[in-house]
Amino acid sequence: MRVFLAVEVGDEVRRELAALGKRLKWALPHLRTVPPENLHITLRFIGEVEEPLVREIDDALRGRFLGERFVLKLGKVGGFPSRFGARVVWVGLQDDSAIRKLSDRIDALLSSATSLPERDKPFKAHITVARARRPVNVESFSVRPLEFEVRRVVLFKSTLAKPHAIYQPLDYYHLAGT
Repeated sequence: MRVFLAVEVGDEVRRELAALGKRLKWALPHLRTVPPENLHITLRFIGEVEEPLVREIDDALRGRFLGERFVLKLGKVGGFPSRFGARVVWVGLQDDSAIRKLSDRIDALLSSATSLPERDKPFKAHITVARARRPVNVESFSVRPLEFEVRRVVLFKSTLAKPHAIYQPLDYYHLAGT
């Protein structure tokens, strides 16, 4: 099964990002927007794994101290590889230090307690809102700097389907204070 670890965004943030998706789609009709229910911040994409490794991941995180809950604030609209030639359109965070710390903690726990290989790309905190077949310029788009609280990490199963992937929560790992 295909799995990843992520944090969810709040309902108000989902609405704001869905509105951004509509503005993007109106201006750039060839974009494929992410449905609101799929909006999240990926902490670690794990990929295709067998059931025993999913159990290893759960064992590595279950009951462990992942950190205190924290608040994040939406930042700028950006893109990979750049805002001026984006194939992936995303919204960043104004200060990603808390979520970066959470990502590092999860990486350390997974490295010490599972057979997963090390992360192959550095962590970049973002919420993907759209994808493009050809590069687009997104420098004129923005979102309100809404805040949302991160209370838990979710282990998601991802099933590739049309018109978009289906994400199913497999387990939750609560941060302290929740």
